[in-house]
Formats: sequence, C-alpha cells, structure tokens
Amino acid sequence: MQKLGIIAMVTSCLVQVGCGVGTGPFRNVLVCLHNPSEVSGYGEFLDTYANAQGFIYTDNTDTMLALSVRGNPIKAEELSNRASLDARIDSDIGYSFWATNWDRTETAVAHSFAMTGDVRRGSELADQFIEQVKTRWEVFELPLAEHHYPTSCEDAKALTFGDR
Repeated sequence: MQKLGIIAMVTSCLVQVGCGVGTGPFRNVLVCLHNPSEVSGYGEFLDTYANAQGFIYTDNTDTMLALSVRGNPIKAEELSNRASLDARIDSDIGYSFWATNWDRTETAVAHSFAMTGDVRRGSELADQFIEQVKTRWEVFELPLAEHHYPTSCEDAKALTFGDR
C-alpha cells in the first residue's frame, strides 16, 4: 500500500509539471535605474502598476531597515542615508514578484517572479510588466539563483546576460 501511495505522488507531480503548474521562482531580472533619486519613484511605479492590475503592493522597506540596523549603530547610520526599496506584488492567481535593491547598489533593483499556478500565465504577466519597465529603464535577465547576481548594473552590463 505504501508503494502505491508513493507511485501516486510521483505520478501526480509529473502530471502537474507537465501541465505547467509552477511552485516558485521562474524568472529573475535586474532593473537599472538612472540614479538613486529614482528609487522612491520606482516604488510608486510598482504601486501604480499593482493597483492597475488589481494586485496587492506591499512595501517592506521600513521593516527591512529596522531588522538590518537592530543593535548595529554603524549600519543604522549607513542605511539611513541610502535610497532603499524592498517590495512585493501579489495576485489572487498565484503570480507574485519581489523587487529589491537590498544588498545591491541603490540603482540596481532585482526582481524575482514566481507563480504557484500556471507558469505560462505567470510568464505572460512578467513579460507585460517588463515591457512597461523597459520603456523607462534598462533591464537585464539574470540566472535563476538565490542571490540574483550580479549586484550592480555595471556588473550586469559587463557580464551581458542579455536583455529581452
């Protein structure tokens, strides 16, 4: 009976993958802002985009700042003078993405797109978003990796991962 249960689980997983059902990140990009003064405006751009799509925008920047400086006065002074962004956009269909310049240069905003449903639909939504972004900023595709390297636009240009 246990073998039958394992076979059923494996078969279910294979069918779901074959049908394009995702379980997490499927694409990473780096958006290169022109200068640090654009960081807050980019956050507003994300908020406006989310509202127009009927998605939820969550700005986690203050939380990240509070967690990063807790008990570290040197880091507190350093980060208080930095234009930072850490935001998430979520939909009711399982599509989401995270945008952050944390642990990067101020003008390099990494985006990680994820989908817990139909990955093809998630890819379409990501493509639409990226096309909007590309009308104002340079975008580089990044490999799917935990830390979304490179951490600066200059490094991304030198490595030429390619843009879409």
